[in-house]
Amino acid sequence: MTTLTDNERLREPGVEYIRKKLSDRVKTLQRSVVWYRRRHYITTLSAVLLSAAITVTAGLEGTWINGQITKNLVLVMGAMSTVMSAWGAFFSPREI
Repeated sequence: MTTLTDNERLREPGVEYIRKKLSDRVKTLQRSVVWYRRRHYITTLSAVLLSAAITVTAGLEGTWINGQITKNLVLVMGAMSTVMSAWGAFFSPREI
């Protein structure tokens, strides 16, 4: 009876197949994490910029737009900021 060394066992067809499948799966997961991390960064930055725009818009009393338009604009931008923040919370790369 011959005893296989660890290196010889790793060269067996079944083990090699499993190693290849695991390696492919790890690469796929790494690409997925990079994709979600970029989207999360873009979403977070957009939410911050939108929040700043809300602050500026709310402070534009008596300028080129009337009060009702300003209120409606702030309401819509606030809703967009909430949706972006929720998306960012669901797809945060730390949670995946």
